[in-house]
Amino acid sequence: MVNGSDSRPTQTSSSQIEQKAVRLYPVYTDLKNPDFGEVAQVMGIWGRSVSKADGLYTDRKPASPVLINGWVREGYPDTDTTRLATEIATAVTQITAMPAERVLVVIQSSPACYAVEGGRVLPEPGHEQTWIAGS
Repeated sequence: MVNGSDSRPTQTSSSQIEQKAVRLYPVYTDLKNPDFGEVAQVMGIWGRSVSKADGLYTDRKPASPVLINGWVREGYPDTDTTRLATEIATAVTQITAMPAERVLVVIQSSPACYAVEGGRVLPEPGHEQTWIAGS
């Protein structure tokens, strides 16, 4: 049994084979994401989950994009965040063979104190070592 699944045989996709070849093993891949649009609304902010490509645009044209949404702590130079978004977009096009016109990468930032990991508020950039040490 892997990740809580039963022992029925499953088909192995080419991406699974590639992941295993570079030692990227699936961990908790059977988890289900919540409806993040509803999560946002419960928090009192506007949010919408999209399940169909209707109304989605990439490069001002109707599209079925690959959407990557990420987060960084405020305090890093904008050039670093832009470089990260660009490198992620490039990697997605290389890995998926998806045209760059269909890839949308959004990196949002907020103060570190807005995020909790492992029950602890994240440190400001530059204070990671103290945080890792548990202080």
